[in-house]
Amino acid sequence: MQLAFPVIMFIFYLESPRSFTFKSRYVGFSVLVALSLLLLIRSSLNLVGYINQILPAVGILLVVSINDEYKEYVFSKIIEWFGVLMVLSIPIYLFTLFVQLPSFGTIMADYGGSIIAGKYANYLFYICPQQIVGDVTFRRFNGPFIESGDVGCVAAFMLMAARFDFKRYKYLWAVLAGLILSFSLAGYMLVFFAYYTTYINGRKGKKYSFTLAIIITLGFYMFGTFYNGGDNLINEQILSRLQSDEERGFVGNNRTSLLKLDYFYAMFNDPQTIWFGYDKITIDRLMETGLGDGFVNQTLSVGLMGVLGLVLPFLYFTISSSSRKYAWLFFIFFLMYFFQRTETTWMSIVICYVYGIIFSEIDKINKNRSLQNER
Repeated sequence: MQLAFPVIMFIFYLESPRSFTFKSRYVGFSVLVALSLLLLIRSSLNLVGYINQILPAVGILLVVSINDEYKEYVFSKIIEWFGVLMVLSIPIYLFTLFVQLPSFGTIMADYGGSIIAGKYANYLFYICPQQIVGDVTFRRFNGPFIESGDVGCVAAFMLMAARFDFKRYKYLWAVLAGLILSFSLAGYMLVFFAYYTTYINGRKGKKYSFTLAIIITLGFYMFGTFYNGGDNLINEQILSRLQSDEERGFVGNNRTSLLKLDYFYAMFNDPQTIWFGYDKITIDRLMETGLGDGFVNQTLSVGLMGVLGLVLPFLYFTISSSSRKYAWLFFIFFLMYFFQRTETTWMSIVICYVYGIIFSEIDKINKNRSLQNER
C-alpha cells in the first residue's frame, strides 16, 4: 500500500491535472512529512531505500493538493466507504461473538516487516482474531483492521473533521457505531474531546446538544461504575483503564513496557540520547520485549528531535490556517492521538486533519461573505 497509493494518485493526476492545485502550503506540509520520514531511518540505506522511505509524502502531496472544491466530495466518499465497511463488518462481528461462522481461511497479519500481529479468521469485511491477549475475556470490534484501536482512532478523526455533521454525512452514524463497539479507550477519549471542540468552536451552537452530551457521559460513567457491581464491559474495557497507576500513569497505558519506561527516564541523564534516541542495537533489544507505539517508544528510537520532526508538519499546517481556533483545537486533538499512536503518515489521519481544517477555513470565508452581503 505504501507504494501503491502514490502510484494511484499519480495516475489520477496524469488523467486530470486541472483537478490539482499545488499551493505552497501543501508543498511545505508534504516536504516536512518527507523530512520526518527520513528521521525514522535507523540504518544505512541505498538511494532506492531512501526513495521508498519518503514515497508516502508524494501520495500525501497529491491527496492534499486536490482542488478545494473537490475535497468535500472526496471526504464524503471516504466516510461513505468507511461507513459501508462498518455496516458490512459489524453484523459478522456480532454473529462471531456467539457462533463460529465458516470463514475464508486464516490469515497471518503483521504490523510490517517481521513483527507478527497474530492469526485472524478471514470474513472478507471482518477479520476475527484467533487468540485473546492477556486476561481480556471480551473480543472488541476491530473491523477489517488488526486492532480495535485502529477503528476507534480513524472514526474519531472522521467525526472531528466532519464536526459531527450527521445531516451532511449520513454514514457518520455507522462510523460512530464502529467506534462504540471498538471499546477503544483512545477512541473514546478522542471523540469526547472532539465533540467538546465542536461546541466551543461554534459548529454546534445549541446548548441543549452539549448538555445532552454531558448527561450521556455521566450516564455512561454511572452505568459502568454501578451496574452489576462494576462487572460489566464498560467498566472493564474503559473506566477501569482510566484509574491512576504509579508506574504507567494510568492502567490503560498499554503502549509500552515497564522496561522501556525505565530506559525512557534514563534518557534524561544523557543529552545526546534524549535528543537523538538510543542506538539501533539497544532499540532492537528493547523491541524483543514486545511491540510498542506512542510517544515513549518513539522517543526511545528517534529522540525528542525526531519526535518534534514528526509533529512539525501538523504544527505548520495549524499555524498557516486562517481558522485559528478550530485548527489549534484540532492540533491538540492530534497531540492526544500522537501520545499513544505516532503513525503520523497514516493516510486516514492526514486526510482528516488537512481536510477538516480546510473545511473550517472555507466555512469561515462563506460566513464572512454572508455577513458582508447582509450589510
